[in-house]
Amino acid sequence: MTAKRILAMLIVLILVLGTIAPAFAEEKNNGQPEMNAGISKDEAKAAAEKVLTEYFKQEIDDKKFQSRYELRKDYDLPGNPIWEIYWDYSGGDRGLHIRAVVDGTTGKVLDINRHEYLFGQEQPAVAAITEEEAKKIAVDFLQKINPKEFKEVKEVEDSMNMYYGGYYPRNYYFRYVRMVNDIEFERNYINVEVDGIKGSISSYSCRWYDALNVPSKQGVIGEEKAAEILAKNVKMELSYLPQRKDPNFYDQKVERAKLVYAPSYMNGYVVDAKEGVMLNWRGQSTIQEKIKDITQKQKEDILKGAKPVVKQEKEIDKDRAAKIMEEILKQAMGEGYEIESMRYLSGENYWETSGNKAWSGQFVKKDSARRYDEGGTITINALTEELIAMYSHYWYGPETEAFEPKLDWEAAYDKAIEAVGTYFPEKIKNIKTEQTYIKNDHYVNGKLVQEQYYYFYFPRLINGIPYSQDNISVSVDVKTGQMREIRSSWNEDLIFQTAQGAIGSDAALKMYLENHEPQLIYTMFDMSENPENPNLQTKLVYRLKAKNTAYPFVQMDAFTGKFVDYNGEEIKENGSEFKDKIKGHWAEKELSVLASQGIIDAKTFDPDKKITRMEAIKMLISARGRVYMTQEAEDLKFTNISKSDTNYRELQMAVRYGLLENKTVEFDGEAVITREEMAVLLVRLMQMENLAKIKDIYILPFKDADKVSPDKIGYIALCKGLELVGGSDGLFRPQEEATMAELAAAVYKGLNSIRNLRY
Repeated sequence: MTAKRILAMLIVLILVLGTIAPAFAEEKNNGQPEMNAGISKDEAKAAAEKVLTEYFKQEIDDKKFQSRYELRKDYDLPGNPIWEIYWDYSGGDRGLHIRAVVDGTTGKVLDINRHEYLFGQEQPAVAAITEEEAKKIAVDFLQKINPKEFKEVKEVEDSMNMYYGGYYPRNYYFRYVRMVNDIEFERNYINVEVDGIKGSISSYSCRWYDALNVPSKQGVIGEEKAAEILAKNVKMELSYLPQRKDPNFYDQKVERAKLVYAPSYMNGYVVDAKEGVMLNWRGQSTIQEKIKDITQKQKEDILKGAKPVVKQEKEIDKDRAAKIMEEILKQAMGEGYEIESMRYLSGENYWETSGNKAWSGQFVKKDSARRYDEGGTITINALTEELIAMYSHYWYGPETEAFEPKLDWEAAYDKAIEAVGTYFPEKIKNIKTEQTYIKNDHYVNGKLVQEQYYYFYFPRLINGIPYSQDNISVSVDVKTGQMREIRSSWNEDLIFQTAQGAIGSDAALKMYLENHEPQLIYTMFDMSENPENPNLQTKLVYRLKAKNTAYPFVQMDAFTGKFVDYNGEEIKENGSEFKDKIKGHWAEKELSVLASQGIIDAKTFDPDKKITRMEAIKMLISARGRVYMTQEAEDLKFTNISKSDTNYRELQMAVRYGLLENKTVEFDGEAVITREEMAVLLVRLMQMENLAKIKDIYILPFKDADKVSPDKIGYIALCKGLELVGGSDGLFRPQEEATMAELAAAVYKGLNSIRNLRY
């Protein structure tokens, strides 16, 4: 009987899925307004297949590929219909995913993405071509697919080429912007991506408007006037930036915050080149907004109700945590909620708990048909019993349904402040309570819909300076008038850089403006109130552009005035400088590829510089790949390395990979390593040290083999056998100091083996 029931259920499931799949393929925009296109689905399919066959050498066999079609609006050109087509193939050891976007009005192919996957095989770990070789491939491709358009473009630096780390080889991205009247038109562009392994085109995108209707340059204000207007409408504001010992370890609890200046545009971000006024993202010179804050007395009244936070020596148990959660839920959401499941979170869950030890519980609505829809998540501090976060999953229907709002934005603000006063009263003096509201109309199916929630974000203040990484956020349901979400992200152990000695805001602004200049560009604004019925207008505007890079610097060190990256490290122009440094070098290709993959730091790399032990370890760790490490990683025993050392996490990883033995000795990271020591590190990284230690089986084919330390013979022999190292004139030079380029070249040669090792 059981077998029959199972068989019946399987048959029903097959029938259900069989009816769902075709419906999904033909679904109109997943609930979005039904659109009409001049180009049919079959015409769009034929256009995409033609481009794939002619330029990507890719045939589509309908019997082998699964396909899906979607007709939706174009996000780049609102109101215009596009066909989005997906093809997927999986067979044997190979998988293929293809995406094509076809203009529903003109039939032009706008986007192609083609990515191939290998199953059950070792993935290549090093790019086979350099950026320059990839660029030639990209140019050849674009001259074939867009010969006319390519004559009108200029290459610009693409942010995708700013490498942020990754385990497998990166692809190369190239961006070209259209030039009209010798002026960049930022909404007209061609992008192309080249596979770093195969040298094939992975993706292509072209947005090109035939009817431009661009204003002429006649009557535009000069650069000097534009610079004056921009300077009057930008100010430099102090803020704190989180700094990690190593930006690659995102699980790290932030320990320090750096003081930086960042630009703030008061009345827009570009200047109308004809009118000489600032414009916001809507192309408007004015914007309607509401601002609300509470008084100092109100803050003091809230503080009076604050109770001292008591941090216990031991975490509360599960039962105690559940009781506290239920009390908070009753206070915040009323009767009828219960905790259904719980889990304990320790320090490694930084983003969820700000590094605190915590209990997290899933709650549901009792005796309700929608118990899970009306449930949510609550998290409390396991040592202080304070609320950390509470989220409700409540959903009350499609947003197009009309309802009577229970409150307006001002009343919702009061509700949010009340919530802060209830759950985090002691923090009221350390947050920015002023909030700004700008109404953004939202349309569904051409109908203006009501706002569903009001969101409030209160950043932490340190002596009046904001640190946005720490904050309290609250959302209020407009329909019910209830608070739906509240979260406190707060790190009590953070060390903030003092503001004493920082340069003034006027001096910071002067430095910022000296490094930027006005750039005249064409851009498009949607002047319609209804984004589903757009009114696109092209304008000539001036924007501030960094003089030495394609992307504007965002923040600067508040003491030195140097521009810094997202981790507070100084930004150095390294692209052309690095290329000049390695041009003509015997390892030019290897160094170019490793820099593009983020394995060597182009900002600090000097090919012929003698490499220190710490520099070598960092390079080898980057080659091996950085993996997630919990707070429980093995403590280091080195006598001169404390947990506050900037290299602590790197050294922990080195111990994990077997590069170093965790001994109670002094670690000399500044010592320059020899070539035979370099071989030892390479063999250790490749997990072959046991082989290297076998005695009396290795013969070195070098004239100076007698100069090799006896205990290093096996290491050098293995490196030679694996073709990681060589020697000029038959000499290995074991006692000579190794250079950055020598280690990098060895890493390049062994990267496929290194990256496919087990952790």
